[in-house]
Amino acid sequence: ARQSLGTLRAQLELNDALVSERTLVAPFDGWVREVRVHEHQFLGAGEVVATLAKDTTAVKVLLLVPGQYRPRLKPGQPVRLEFEGFAYLYQDVTVTAVSDELLGPTEVKRYLGASLGDVLKVDGPLVRVEARLPEDGLRAHGDQFRYYTGMLGTGRVRVRFPRGVSVAPGQ
Repeated sequence: ARQSLGTLRAQLELNDALVSERTLVAPFDGWVREVRVHEHQFLGAGEVVATLAKDTTAVKVLLLVPGQYRPRLKPGQPVRLEFEGFAYLYQDVTVTAVSDELLGPTEVKRYLGASLGDVLKVDGPLVRVEARLPEDGLRAHGDQFRYYTGMLGTGRVRVRFPRGVSVAPGQ
């Protein structure tokens, strides 16, 4: 009986180890926003399988702006966003952060990851600019549409002033 019990304990420990190998644990409590895998898909180490958000997480947008404009970008600047598929439905947001470093095409692909890295055609250095979206989705003609990771669009930020407008240093 003792020998059988020892064998069963060893088998139970092995089964527990196999189950924990196949178990995903979130790094924090929150809501699952997106699932990026499907049933029976093999996963590699470090692959993104889901997008999680805390209750207090603000929805942000990442803008990749041509690097030559980096000296003219700063937090607080207004940006007008237009998402593909939602023509003329503009979101007015404010820049919350501007990266100090420029990213080349290879680094942009690495930064965006395997699922989004090939979506954008990158020709030169870019700077990362972040802005906070005003709501959890778009409103169009009385309908509500959620934002999703990977949505593409165009962001317009004024980096030059019209002729005749003078700006004091630091403004």
